[in-house]
Amino acid sequence: MIVILLAVYTSAASAPDVSFKTALPQVYLIDYAATHVGNPQYLETIAEAPPDILHVGHDLAFKSHLGPCRGFGSFPASYDLMSPDECDVEIARLREYVDTLHRAGARTVIPYICDVFLFGDHEKRTGFWTFYDHWADYKRFGFGKKPETDPIEWMQSDERRPFERNDMFVYEPCINHPDWQRYLRAIVRLVAQCGYDGVFVDVNSFRCPHACCRSLFWKYLRERYSAEEVNKLFGFDSPKSVRLNENGKDLLAVETCRFRAWSFARLFTMLKNEGAAIHPGFMLLPNLSPMAHIAGVRQRIGNGQDVGRWATVCDWLMFEEMQQPGLFGAGTISDCTLQYKLAFANRVRGGMLLYHARDSDGVSLAMAEAGAGGGGALIQGGYESPEARNRYRAFWRDNRDFFEGYEPWSQDGVCYFRDELYWGNLAHLHAIYRLRDHLARHHVLFDFIVDGGLKPWKLRGYKAVILPFLTHLNNRELEALREYVEEGGVLVAMGDCGTFDELGRRRARSPFVRWTDSANTEGSSFVRHVKKGAFLSIDDLDAHVPPSPFNLYDLGEEEANDIEIVMRHAMDAPAIVKESSPLLELIAPLAKTDLTVAGPETPRTVQVSAFVKQDAAGGSLVLHLLNYNLPIHGLAKSGPPVPVHDITIDVPLPQGWRAISAETIAPDAPPENIAFTKSGLRTRAHIPQLNLYKVLRIRCKTDVRP
Repeated sequence: MIVILLAVYTSAASAPDVSFKTALPQVYLIDYAATHVGNPQYLETIAEAPPDILHVGHDLAFKSHLGPCRGFGSFPASYDLMSPDECDVEIARLREYVDTLHRAGARTVIPYICDVFLFGDHEKRTGFWTFYDHWADYKRFGFGKKPETDPIEWMQSDERRPFERNDMFVYEPCINHPDWQRYLRAIVRLVAQCGYDGVFVDVNSFRCPHACCRSLFWKYLRERYSAEEVNKLFGFDSPKSVRLNENGKDLLAVETCRFRAWSFARLFTMLKNEGAAIHPGFMLLPNLSPMAHIAGVRQRIGNGQDVGRWATVCDWLMFEEMQQPGLFGAGTISDCTLQYKLAFANRVRGGMLLYHARDSDGVSLAMAEAGAGGGGALIQGGYESPEARNRYRAFWRDNRDFFEGYEPWSQDGVCYFRDELYWGNLAHLHAIYRLRDHLARHHVLFDFIVDGGLKPWKLRGYKAVILPFLTHLNNRELEALREYVEEGGVLVAMGDCGTFDELGRRRARSPFVRWTDSANTEGSSFVRHVKKGAFLSIDDLDAHVPPSPFNLYDLGEEEANDIEIVMRHAMDAPAIVKESSPLLELIAPLAKTDLTVAGPETPRTVQVSAFVKQDAAGGSLVLHLLNYNLPIHGLAKSGPPVPVHDITIDVPLPQGWRAISAETIAPDAPPENIAFTKSGLRTRAHIPQLNLYKVLRIRCKTDVRP
């Protein structure tokens, strides 16, 4: 983003944060079939189009949810406890199996575990309890002394759900229970001993109110507050008085939600360290669940899932989406732009599990999204369309200098604060989805600014910063915003921003009032000039960001997961004409620049992202152009893409840069030199045709040395 670039290219070079940069996208396959081990046909399938990351299922001697159960299926037909000697044989067989996968071309191989499920019956002592009752027999595998507490005491609640087998139920242990943690740590050590390069952790949802969490919650609070503050703010005078409650809009509810996210980060650190002690560089990848629809995000608030807090300990996160990229009907775009931008803003790679991206065009567009998102991956279920995977894998590796080591280049920053959802502020969430869609369709280069990101050196390069119903701001953040505006930035406040401080205390008056005493010279009641910059206050989102007739993100989770329902809605929705943007028409004169980077004739189905990099030869600006006019005909059926012709790109360059050449590359077309013109800091280039994906690189001379 511009802000990071300024930290590198100007006087802020000593800024404390290290820039997060783009990386080469990865080919990533996932398949939980129980027939992989010892199967030569499976190895042939892998070798046909080798993935960078291969994600298998329960190919383990010790399953996280069942213990040492024979077979590799998620739900074995019968529970058959393996003896310790049989486990030795199975572990040796799995080592050879993982070796063969590596030899077939898979660079990183990871299996499945789950941190919140156990299967069995604690009364009949079946399933996991069969293993627990024979715990001592398996001590030598790293499980240690048999826990004194029966696993039924590890649970988040007294409830258990019936399973499809009569002798089994599904139980949900608490990730903070020390005996369950000890068991999971042993499981991960065994994963690493089998030769796996990492582990996938599934489900990741808990709401435990029991003593194991209350005592740890006290410790968590005491790390953030003094004993006096804990008593004053929460009414707790000792661990015994602690309670958790996410069902509210007060500080206790917020800290409960934060604590659960912190608990997962703590567990992931433990597990990753166990694997890394045996296999250096051990990868831990947790499932974050879907974010394609607001309903999916809303119903998971408070269960511990948190991109920013997990990103502090994980290199990758999975977004599990029941979709495919492209165009439904006349104008309903299905994409993963939000997920990739959110992951990158939180300094983590996003992996998009798109169950319906299986045909060649759908796979190609989904893989292109990973490139346009700054690195990450389509997580493809199964092995269809190997030719698309091979084509993109070669494309990335043959053009590494287009994809590695860049920083986002954007003119707008949009604040997306997870903590606002913990305060119960759903207006913030709805506005984020609206803005993301609106800015993308108008070809505006933007980044998300996430919790903790409102810092002067980070804000300085944005032409505009948008606060979408951001009700809680601390004094340091307000001061950073004031400094940003006074130095020439445009701050857009939607709704009553900053009404509360970080503890939820209501301020006596708007914190922005004291900035805005100057006369209104724009003839509009909501614009105020503040020294070199401007403050723009907006109350009516609909008037400035017109709603679309139909949005995928407004569907309920079950509706969004049913492609037939989605297609009916999309077919009934009228085609969207590329309308003007009241929001951008207000911001552009204040920012003194055009915020769009594609000509007005460019259809909304084209999306653009941009990144920059400085090197010894000068600098490079790359723009990724995606064409979402890929008609979706049904589940895993799309294409062919409808090409877009004669696209004009008009993009600003960093201060001190001047363009010297322009070229494009694409997986389905040869490299091409592109004519360009220069006007001030902006460079204009003409793209004759865009099929599905194209990367434009503008090489520059720079007046500033790295």
